[in-house]
Amino acid sequence: MSQTLGFTGVDGNGLYGLEYSFDRYLKGTSGLEVATTDEIGHVIGLPEKLYKPEKGDDLVLTVDSVIQGYTETAIEKAYETYSPANGISAIVMNPKTGDILAMANVPDFDPNNPNKVSSIDTWSNPAVSYLYEPGSVFKVVTASAALEESLVTPNEQFYDPGYYIVSGHRINSWTKLGNIDFSQAVAMSSDTVFMKIIVERLKLNTLYKYINAFGFGSPTGIQLPGEASGMIIPEKNVHPVDLASMSFGQGIAVTPLQMIDAFSATINGGYLMKPNIVKEIKSGDKVIKEFKPQVIRQVISQDTSNTMKELLKKVVDEGTGTACQIPGFTVGGKSGTTENYSPGKYTASFAAFAPVDNPQVAVLVVIRNPTKNGHMGGEIAAPVVKDILSNTLRYLMIKK
Repeated sequence: MSQTLGFTGVDGNGLYGLEYSFDRYLKGTSGLEVATTDEIGHVIGLPEKLYKPEKGDDLVLTVDSVIQGYTETAIEKAYETYSPANGISAIVMNPKTGDILAMANVPDFDPNNPNKVSSIDTWSNPAVSYLYEPGSVFKVVTASAALEESLVTPNEQFYDPGYYIVSGHRINSWTKLGNIDFSQAVAMSSDTVFMKIIVERLKLNTLYKYINAFGFGSPTGIQLPGEASGMIIPEKNVHPVDLASMSFGQGIAVTPLQMIDAFSATINGGYLMKPNIVKEIKSGDKVIKEFKPQVIRQVISQDTSNTMKELLKKVVDEGTGTACQIPGFTVGGKSGTTENYSPGKYTASFAAFAPVDNPQVAVLVVIRNPTKNGHMGGEIAAPVVKDILSNTLRYLMIKK
């Protein structure tokens, strides 16, 4: 948890992470002795005044150390397997409360020896500060918007020829599925169908209404320093081609924390929660400040959320997320793969939750620029999510 916890300087002041955010609570007060000295500094007689040091307060985190351990182990193994040039981030969240159960990044550092790093960039927390194009994981947002606006139904039929033409520009899809319904378009991640729905039906103003409602473009307000707001093209500057690209998560930059928070909202009844990593501040046995779950707003209805859960279950059951199947549990998820404007450079991600009928745990893994053994989200990120999710479900003794 090095980037999350942070560290202090030689003077005891917090410099990064929670040590920085809660420095005034944690550092306490140094002791002080007032005495008369001679000309070379030797104390003469007894001290005139003695101020005892006061212990700082304690933070109680929402993070579960066991789940944190599962998460760190899983991404360290993935780091060895895929050698991502820009590392891996993973977040585990309780989708109902917004509580962070685990937050991990590799590479990381030893908080006891923070200067032993190849670059001081390692000190920052990519889970809250790194911007990336989410790719098809963002389809949970565009699908939710289209369903909420009654512009599509799960069984509606579409034709996917492998491309979509907008304003004279042909945008190729990674799929060529022919005749499919919308549920299959979600399961197989058809860019063509999503472009058609967003450009022709949802349109710009409504899409931006949901982008903003789901919290993109604004910091979540988590109690960690360095949180980024994301990057969204100003609505007035969006061209039809941009709109088409946004339908499948390109042309918009988000943080992993924003993405897992929005993902959780789609499956928890539509409630966007404020992410929380500190449960309370204690002074001895006394709680002096408590951080309770906070609803920001309801973005979609319970009915739309229920539909989304079933659509995302199909992704794992028979679509691009089969590598995240967990025997005995119903799992929903969404894969994402983005080419990073340079041949051979990709961001692979996968988000999942379980159980489908009563979501207790949501997990997001983002692998930045893998250099070996694959690059697709459903291929390399989904197994990492499965590892974290299956261990967490067993540990929490959640019923199958």
